[in-house]
Amino acid sequence: MSFSSSEILPPINIAFSAYIFSLLGDFEDKRVRLDSLSKQTKARLSEIFGEVRVLGEAHIISLLIGENQKALRASELLESRGIFAPCIRYPTVPKHSARIRFSLHSALTPQHLDTLLNALNDIREQI
Repeated sequence: MSFSSSEILPPINIAFSAYIFSLLGDFEDKRVRLDSLSKQTKARLSEIFGEVRVLGEAHIISLLIGENQKALRASELLESRGIFAPCIRYPTVPKHSARIRFSLHSALTPQHLDTLLNALNDIREQI
């Protein structure tokens, strides 16, 4: 008979956790960059669509579209331009508050942001 406890983490889990902890100090620059990108994106989306339609305070930003079909159309139009912005709709969010969601990360460049915002500006009449 073998005795083992499921309360003890395997060595690989401990090693990986130690590795991640050793990198935490290097993440500050990325956090600052991501915060700046998030604020820039939100400000520029607000210029195009109005502040009321832009939701989110962190790296996940939503553009409130309203109706499910319009949000789905916006997501599809962006995808046709190589931009992944999923449509979030009822029942995940309340009725008439469908949105498209952008998940930012610190590796994005100003050119990526320009591509997104130019695409949104181009399609805004269709949504």
